[in-house]
Amino acid sequence: MNEQQEVREISLVDLMFYCLERWRCILVIMLIAGILAGAYKYQSVVRSNRSVKQEASLDSEDEEGEEETDTLTINERSVEAYEQIIARCRKDVEAQENFLNQSIVMEIDPFHVSTGTLSYYVDGGERLDSLVAAYRTFVTDGSMAEKLHAKNEAVSVEDLRYLVSFNSSDREAYRLGDYEMMRPEKLVIQILVNMPDEKLCGEYLSEAEKVMKDYSAKLEKSVGAHRLNLLSSVQSEKADSNIQSYQATLRSGYVEAVRNLQLYQTEMNTVLSLETEETGSASGSAGSAAVLASPSREALKYALIGVVLGAFLACFVLMMIYIMSGRLRNTKTFAGEYGMPMLGLVRSSDKKRAFGLIDAWIFRLEEGAYARLGGEDQVKIAAANVQAAVRKLADRQDGKKIMLAGTVAKGEIAGLCEKLTSYVPEVSWSPYVQIVFQADAINELEDYDGVLFVEKRGVSDSRFIVKERKIAEERGVPVLGSVIGC
Repeated sequence: MNEQQEVREISLVDLMFYCLERWRCILVIMLIAGILAGAYKYQSVVRSNRSVKQEASLDSEDEEGEEETDTLTINERSVEAYEQIIARCRKDVEAQENFLNQSIVMEIDPFHVSTGTLSYYVDGGERLDSLVAAYRTFVTDGSMAEKLHAKNEAVSVEDLRYLVSFNSSDREAYRLGDYEMMRPEKLVIQILVNMPDEKLCGEYLSEAEKVMKDYSAKLEKSVGAHRLNLLSSVQSEKADSNIQSYQATLRSGYVEAVRNLQLYQTEMNTVLSLETEETGSASGSAGSAAVLASPSREALKYALIGVVLGAFLACFVLMMIYIMSGRLRNTKTFAGEYGMPMLGLVRSSDKKRAFGLIDAWIFRLEEGAYARLGGEDQVKIAAANVQAAVRKLADRQDGKKIMLAGTVAKGEIAGLCEKLTSYVPEVSWSPYVQIVFQADAINELEDYDGVLFVEKRGVSDSRFIVKERKIAEERGVPVLGSVIGC
């Protein structure tokens, strides 16, 4: 083998796999470049928009004065106010529409109203005023409506509060001459239930009677003993002008709310059209429209461009490292380049890194079917090749002594050396040494029958590999070959 060529051949395929093996580095550089490019463009667009706004504001003040600027500001505030009003109006319209569609009151025919009447005789003595007030409050504040709804959910609580009413006979004190008549201690009260049909009215009339009975028992404990006797429970059909008026009021309110909503929308559209015309006029008089770019959109574009450029930059840097570093890379041309056979390629399985499956896939893609073998099988193949090389040593006695040497630190390939020597026990192995850097190892080299180099791809320096081979050849020590770890 001649001296190592000054200009080594560069395999593009090997270079490609070298870059793929460092995909983590490429990915990090891509992300950093994308983030930096996006952040730079975002800040640039924000500053540019700020400058455009300031220039547009100055031009507008010079040509049209402060009055137009104030008008635009007023228009913007007006639009915001209209949007808030329209949102409230739309919410009110939706609420009224839902009530009109779901309310039982709106389904009642005001000329044929089924009315149920519960008449009660109340004897409360001196507590009569408190008792009547309690019954009236119980009916009118919605408490009775809630209890009726809990027992029969056919009608909503809101409708029951309107459909259930309270009535009592007149018992005001009056004067006759110089004498004041005594107020009675007994009174008749009525519970009125209006419903759209006779069946529903009967159901709620029956429930109202039970509710009044329960509430009377509760008042006996809180207010005092009294009598509440049911005089009559009757149903009738009648025309109710109050319900007709109530329905008309609700419908009118809904129509008015819709009309107001449409009116506000029309007014806001008018303000928007005026603002657009004024903005167009101001931009036309300034000579060009002040168009503001979107910072986020521009930042995203530049981030993507940064990612692509980051990938190119990372690959370029790795290519330069590959060319300039002089490390052992291509193992396919090892024998021709270094003048000794490659006895085995062993992939280290000790290191467990994140996303190691990707690394394993790249190794299989590079080495083909050989990469499918496990680490132990690869070591066994390398050991078998070493044994064959040892047997080829001529004129050597049994129990040969072989030196383990290389150019990398012992810690880099200690595990590989230990496994390799364990599979070739018939040979006396030396400890791993670096004959390129250790003078004692060079002196001991002639005491061995051969030398086996153990190197590591991506770590071993090509110049030192050639140098260690020359050292062995100059001293007449046969070189068995080299086992490469990766």
